[in-house]
Amino acid sequence: GEPDQVPGLKKYIEAIYAGQIRDNSTLATVFNTNDGFKGFLSPMKQEGDGWVPDFKSRYFTEDFPDGFCMYKGIADLAGIETPTIDLILTFFQKFMHKEYIKDGKLAGKDVGETKSPQRFGIKTLTDLLKD
Repeated sequence: GEPDQVPGLKKYIEAIYAGQIRDNSTLATVFNTNDGFKGFLSPMKQEGDGWVPDFKSRYFTEDFPDGFCMYKGIADLAGIETPTIDLILTFFQKFMHKEYIKDGKLAGKDVGETKSPQRFGIKTLTDLLKD
């Protein structure tokens, strides 16, 4: 594979949610007007007299290891910094009792639970792009 074979995020979301996006003029509106995302509420659970985040919801058990970690892993291989992903992962991993980020890289003890290239032993962008 070649880097130019990887679609941009906007194009990718438009393709997989074709017919469900009311306004595809910008990346923000592709997400904000996407009927495919309707009904996704914050993952909360009632505890005592209040509400707390439900760290066992799919937002955390699937979206973090299968989404954020995959993007972080590819970015690490490409030498691209991901400060927002790093902030999100390092903040929430402690509540999830997971370690994905270690020393700023996707190298924590739970990388084997992710869909990142690192889980599969891929160590370079060249190896990731091989046919």
